[in-house]
Amino acid sequence: MSFTRNGFQSPELEYKNSTDITANISVLISGTSTLSQDIQVSFMIDPDTLAAYNRANFNLDSSKYYSLLPEDCYTFNSMSATIKSGDDYGLVPLVVKGSKVNKYKNYVLPLRLTETSNYLLSKSQYTVELLNINFVNKFNGKYAISGALNSNSVSGNSILNVVDEQTCYALMGTVDVLKPNYENYFFTINFNESDHTVTLNSSYTNNLVEFQSLDLDKLGKATNYYTETSTLRTIKLSYQYLNLEAGSAVTRFDGYLVLGLTKEIN
Repeated sequence: MSFTRNGFQSPELEYKNSTDITANISVLISGTSTLSQDIQVSFMIDPDTLAAYNRANFNLDSSKYYSLLPEDCYTFNSMSATIKSGDDYGLVPLVVKGSKVNKYKNYVLPLRLTETSNYLLSKSQYTVELLNINFVNKFNGKYAISGALNSNSVSGNSILNVVDEQTCYALMGTVDVLKPNYENYFFTINFNESDHTVTLNSSYTNNLVEFQSLDLDKLGKATNYYTETSTLRTIKLSYQYLNLEAGSAVTRFDGYLVLGLTKEIN
């Protein structure tokens, strides 16, 4: 017996503001046997497995460690799966309470199979699943940066992560997670689908300064807005923020975030 998806897994969980999100945990009978009776397969939450994964992959750099998903952020209706006679797998619904999850943290729910009512468990590497909580909405993704910081050309990538159904957070300018105290550079982008403007906010860090999301540019469009075709989304942004490692010097970003569209969320 094993998890159908073992090891580190990061399935997409479509975020909805008003509802919890359900993901199915799947348990599989290995080999070619056909079950002649129902089998119960039990599992547990195993923090030690997550701790071992963090140490193995990030060594002493604890800033990169995944955090254990808090108990109040999810529910199981059972800690066992039933594989019915004649089937080769069984499902257990995991309900994630999206509104309770801190979106600025990287959470994992570590699961381990513990016993079955019949048959043997598979080797240990197949009885562990590390489920990364990976929320998606219409706007998240890895965008290409094309712009300027204080009039100096810059490029790179910007990861937009989900806050809610219409909002993502990202890092200011070209800041990435290798920068010391990078958490001080988070800001949010709220997408207004009625007029394609975006509103910026830094309530998490209070680090955006002197920006006006609805100032008009020379083309008559809001300074911060997005355009979209069937294959491409382009976000136009102009904002200023404090470079805290340079005496809180004001840094201005003007440019674009561009994403090729390959996914569709209704």
